[in-house]
Amino acid sequence: TFETWNVASYKAEADLGSPQVVDLGCHVLNPKGNDESVARRIIQLVPASLSFDYFAARRKIQGDDSAGSPPSPTGRQFDPPITDEQVGASFHDAPYKNNEATIAFVYFSEIENQYDDAKPIVAALIRLIGELLIGTPGYHSQSNMLAFPDVNEAVKFGLRLMEELKETKLTDDYADLSKLIKLGCVHDTFLTMGPHKTTGRADYFGKVVNRAARITAKSELGTVNYGVLADDSVGKLPRLDRSIISELKGIKQLKGVQEEMALYECTLDTRPLGLQRGRVVPMM
Repeated sequence: TFETWNVASYKAEADLGSPQVVDLGCHVLNPKGNDESVARRIIQLVPASLSFDYFAARRKIQGDDSAGSPPSPTGRQFDPPITDEQVGASFHDAPYKNNEATIAFVYFSEIENQYDDAKPIVAALIRLIGELLIGTPGYHSQSNMLAFPDVNEAVKFGLRLMEELKETKLTDDYADLSKLIKLGCVHDTFLTMGPHKTTGRADYFGKVVNRAARITAKSELGTVNYGVLADDSVGKLPRLDRSIISELKGIKQLKGVQEEMALYECTLDTRPLGLQRGRVVPMM
């Protein structure tokens, strides 16, 4: 289980030969001698000499495709564990097809700024994010980094998270934490991805990660946003549910990003369902 690995992982290099760590997701287990089932996140450890090189297998081919694909990685891959049920996404469920993903960040630094003992509040928020991801196509890559197959799913999750935080009070003063966080996302190709060496969760590399982080940093507190290249036409904007309104908030020059990016803020259309059309509002 992840709890066991969290205690023992410091021995990974010295005593265990640095095994490959793969997150298998959350599973329902029925331990012997226990009348009640329990849900636990499962970690798979593979000896380094037998491990499959996911980073090589999922590396984006650069330049002329006619140069041929790189050699097929060697190593072992295994069937899913035998449990009562898988209820949370695993590394194998993280988006990677065609080397594309929507990377999203949830920034909660304002919580850390406003509360002297912010650690338990942030920990509760991270747990809530994990719970809300169950049953969605989203994947919890890092504490504040998420991966989705497309912008629509990321925005829907962000808006749901904001609504949940208005009702779920995680602080002693019953503050509305939706006003103290922000979510931003970008869809693009990534260079490669594979399991993080300690957590086993999907770790992404490429421009999309930095762009998503920068878009989030430029967003306002309490908002859900996405970014696209500024020279993309309206026809290239992501297709969102009809219940979502996206408003252009400006063209941004982001640190570490050569191209200018357009920042769109998303809100729920509160009109009756029959009147909802899903629309993009230009910057006033």
